[in-house]
Amino acid sequence: MGIAREIAVMAVSLILIILLTLSFGSVASLMNPYAGVWTEIGRGDFRGSIKISVKGIDNSVTVVFDGDMVPHIFASSWRYAAFALGYLHAYHRLWQMDIQKRLAEGRLSEILGNSTLKQDIYMRIVGLYRAAVNTTKWLENSYPDVYSIMAAYSAGVNMAIEGMKARNELPLMFKLLGYEPEPWRPEDSMAWALYMAWGLTNFFEPLELTYLAIKLGPSDTNILFPVHPYYGDNVTVIPGDGSINSLRINKDPGYLRSLNWFSQWATGIDLSDRDLAQQILDAIESILDLSGEKPPDIGSNNWVVGPSRSATGGAIMADDPHLPLNIPAIWYEAHIKTPDMNVRGVTLPGIPFIIIGFNEHVAWGLTNTQIGVMDFYLEKISNGSYLYNGEWRPLKVVEEPIRVKGYGAYL
Repeated sequence: MGIAREIAVMAVSLILIILLTLSFGSVASLMNPYAGVWTEIGRGDFRGSIKISVKGIDNSVTVVFDGDMVPHIFASSWRYAAFALGYLHAYHRLWQMDIQKRLAEGRLSEILGNSTLKQDIYMRIVGLYRAAVNTTKWLENSYPDVYSIMAAYSAGVNMAIEGMKARNELPLMFKLLGYEPEPWRPEDSMAWALYMAWGLTNFFEPLELTYLAIKLGPSDTNILFPVHPYYGDNVTVIPGDGSINSLRINKDPGYLRSLNWFSQWATGIDLSDRDLAQQILDAIESILDLSGEKPPDIGSNNWVVGPSRSATGGAIMADDPHLPLNIPAIWYEAHIKTPDMNVRGVTLPGIPFIIIGFNEHVAWGLTNTQIGVMDFYLEKISNGSYLYNGEWRPLKVVEEPIRVKGYGAYL
């Protein structure tokens, strides 16, 4: 029975390999004993400690892996630690980093073909990569120390890439899809950071509610989907109106809850204008269709326990970002020790910082409270110009050629 089971497992494995190679490439290339699937065996299973040499400095960065394969990075500065973290991220998660970067930058079609063109068009319209380039330039000019950390991280990623290419150890997905990774850049890290922010704030409820208000009428829509703050019985109005002088807002929470949020004063749109309403319907349908299916409800939670209420006498903080469980995981745990800093927590492959973590003095979390940080505007367009504050200004045309595998360029 044991031999029969082993033969069955081998047969199924061979069938899977053949199916994969028929889809992605030739059997000969994947079965190559020097550069094929066999290079994946034992990849990234570091034990003990390793030394990572950083170009331009005399001493190396020491990385010690514990029993859970969590790296403990010991470096003389955060910049050198970032170099080592970039190296480790790439060695363990390079294809994850590459596909995430392509998702944020609207470049999936270059490796996946026509099936992801719609997604790429959407991301090019959103423009996260353009924002990443501009933000990275601003960071380089305004905060050169922070930029130097991102540049050092990119250099560490690229050293790992070059080493894996030289040893024919690129992750399997690069072999299956038949391409090699590009050099990593600071703007790639910024693009992924912006995508994470976008993914946690791109709530389309205003468009969806406006769509329903036009179709059903504001009154019925408000009955089905009443617009009110969460925990509406305990609304806190913070003194201040957002201005520098911070004048007090003298409004009763009950009054705020009673307002008709579908009225023209709230939306700036006269929904009784049927021609305008139809134009809005068409625009909303186009936007929602391009953006894909509405994501499921997301959220986060967190709580803290004061020292007087804990068994150890120390404060306890719990943080749950409610991000999906993926393979590979979205997080990468790490501990970084420099003469000025000692911090442990989780990082995002592609970004050179501890996102959620703690040091000897404080712990911090990152949760999504669904703050409204995205607004929609109804633009008035005429003869290549748009109306802004009573003034017609020329539209700026941005060309975004998208390379599609097997089809050439799409513009």
